Amino acid sequence: MESNSTELYIKYMESVKENEGFRYAINIERPAGKVDAIVQWCTLNFDDNWRWQICRSSSTTFPGNYTFFFNNNVDYMAFVLKYG
Repeated sequence: MESNSTELYIKYMESVKENEGFRYAINIERPAGKVDAIVQWCTLNFDDNWRWQICRSSSTTFPGNYTFFFNNNVDYMAFVLKYG
């Protein structure tokens, strides 16, 4: 499963290099039920120019793997400082 997430991230980074998609991305892991608060914080604090993706759903034994995408450097850095 982790290999699959890594492949998706590599494909994303290659598309960014070709000037497609978002300029910044960060991948985080969180236990079950914790990503909702992060998404809510992003919704309240950022403009509409960000997205997130579930790379691996969380379970009772494994954390979820999520990638957050940004075009705005300020939003990206705020996210990194808070959750990175």
